[in-house]
Amino acid sequence: MSEHRRPGEAPKHAIVDGSVLTNAEKAKSLVAGAPLAALGTVAAGGSPFVSHVVPAFEASGDILFLFSGLAEHTKALLDDPRASALFVDTLEEGGEASALARVTLSGRCTPVTDEERAACTEFYVAQHPGSAAVATFADFRPFRLVPDFTQGIRWIGGFGRAAWVDLASYRAAAIDPIARHRREALAAAGHHRAEILGALRTKLLAVDGVAPSVESLAHVQLLAVDSRGVDVLLRSPALPPRALRLAFTSPAPDFAALRHALEALQ
Repeated sequence: MSEHRRPGEAPKHAIVDGSVLTNAEKAKSLVAGAPLAALGTVAAGGSPFVSHVVPAFEASGDILFLFSGLAEHTKALLDDPRASALFVDTLEEGGEASALARVTLSGRCTPVTDEERAACTEFYVAQHPGSAAVATFADFRPFRLVPDFTQGIRWIGGFGRAAWVDLASYRAAAIDPIARHRREALAAAGHHRAEILGALRTKLLAVDGVAPSVESLAHVQLLAVDSRGVDVLLRSPALPPRALRLAFTSPAPDFAALRHALEALQ
């Protein structure tokens, strides 16, 4: 894995601990919970073309789509199957978009075989019930994006956090238990902002040796929530953004247990 920085060297503005998911787990969990994606294809004449698409995640890490034969991206893929899909995390209202985590998968996106078609369509509709109305139309067919580029998966965690995740690690990575509830998890964390700010004060006091001022905590953005903790961004007009990790006392085994984990932050 190669990064913007040397292996083992953390960004100077970031504070993390052992509660964080691995980059492979972060990447796979983000993709698994993403409700939409941007798909880049090679259009006629070799020009790039990007479409808004709705993914269905397979346990292997491959992605299923349901495409109409009339769509421009379908025509492009049938001519040249090379494709790249971008998945972006949920943005807190009023938050800084450039601080969001995102994942890019690059590979080949091709129609599933005739033998797989019915099962893949059923799988897709199970994840996206609203597609049932068009799933049986003759010109709609599942396509599968299989990441296969040698450089692997590109994961960006926000300011100063970026890495290539090799394909083997991505495929083997566990999916976080609340990955499919990322939006709801972020909203739940917003309802426990007092606990999060209290935990943040405690962490900053331990790290910096001085209690943070009220002003310094006025612009705290919730970046992401997973079963092991909360990622926040401390923003200040006069200082570089600072990413911090607040670990739960014990991991939340599922989304239902997240509220208790947030309440126990200290």
